[in-house]
Amino acid sequence: MSAQYPRFACATLITTPDYVIGGLVLGFSVKRSRWPHETVALVTPDIGRADRERLARVWDRVIEVGQIGNPSRAAEWGLASFRTVYTKLRLWELTDYTKLVFIDADAVVLGGLDDLLERPRFAAAPCVTAPDQFNSGVIVLEPSLETFADMMSRRGELPSYDGSDQGFLNSYFRDWYAGPPEHRLPLAYNVPRLLAYYRPAWTRLNGQIKVLHYFGPRKPWAGRSSLRGRVLQWLIARITSLTMDRPTPADIWWELHGELEDFLRTDEQVGAPASSPAREF
Repeated sequence: MSAQYPRFACATLITTPDYVIGGLVLGFSVKRSRWPHETVALVTPDIGRADRERLARVWDRVIEVGQIGNPSRAAEWGLASFRTVYTKLRLWELTDYTKLVFIDADAVVLGGLDDLLERPRFAAAPCVTAPDQFNSGVIVLEPSLETFADMMSRRGELPSYDGSDQGFLNSYFRDWYAGPPEHRLPLAYNVPRLLAYYRPAWTRLNGQIKVLHYFGPRKPWAGRSSLRGRVLQWLIARITSLTMDRPTPADIWWELHGELEDFLRTDEQVGAPASSPAREF
């Protein structure tokens, strides 16, 4: 059933247990940004009850969805996430909402997102490695069962240049680059962490970043601590000429992680429930 009145949400998707910690920090960063609408975390059956209860501490709704298989041979490349990335299409089934702002679980929100709700039915920011394509880590969409059914029917037909949902969505919304500018978000809404290595661009954007995206094979939580991250940055600087200003993207993530832990401890001390019947998991 479609929403009968304007109803908005910020959403993410978690398909593997490794990304639960990313989803927790993302959810906390959305809450910290004072997002005034609902928040929704979609999870697949691989996410256990304990992790769902943890996610429900920072997300308003935790909803289980079925996985959607990747029809591309990229699913066989040994990248576990590539097998489940097409599950992102489930967003179009959330017709309780008029509009969604979707953010990948390996990102954090650093600024306000309200103005994204003024965008048309689909909008995204450019991919820095292919500016005529968008990065699907942050998208604005209007849920529609008709659109979802059409996507599913064309899932094996449309090409995906990278073997993932991003390539498929770029084929599906093929007029994103050449069409009206309202569909193209500023880069500040999806800034890759690696941009911090290019100091002029990072300096220009610093202070204006809305969403910082940690896409790539190594996630900030894989380093276990900000100290390990600093050692890695030192080694990179010694081996190459690449350096980052402080705070680095890793510093930003770990600072939010620390604030999240403080929030959860305070929440426990006041006796807040770990879950609610309204949270569908």
